[in-house]
Amino acid sequence: MSPPLKEPIDYYQSLMLVCNNLQIEAECEFVRNMQLFLKGIMSKWKKTHASPLRITMPATIASIKRVTVSIPKSALRAENAFERFPAAFIPLLLKPIFPYGGR
Repeated sequence: MSPPLKEPIDYYQSLMLVCNNLQIEAECEFVRNMQLFLKGIMSKWKKTHASPLRITMPATIASIKRVTVSIPKSALRAENAFERFPAAFIPLLLKPIFPYGGR
């Protein structure tokens, strides 16, 4: 599983301006890929935790920039919480979806 985009959304701005149909199709693909990526993280979480992980699923290209992850308190209170906790988030920790620096 890999992040849906290798660069910040802003890098794809010129692609979006080429034509309206391409913009609509590209936005749908970006959103769909991000949703699949986040659902994969939720799936990994379910394998090791009983309490649900809540992630806001982006519905638009603008909402991809800000995703909220709510981690249940019970996951942090468990006896072996820190042994199991990071496994679901390894994809997020290793590869940033939107790099902060320039190229």
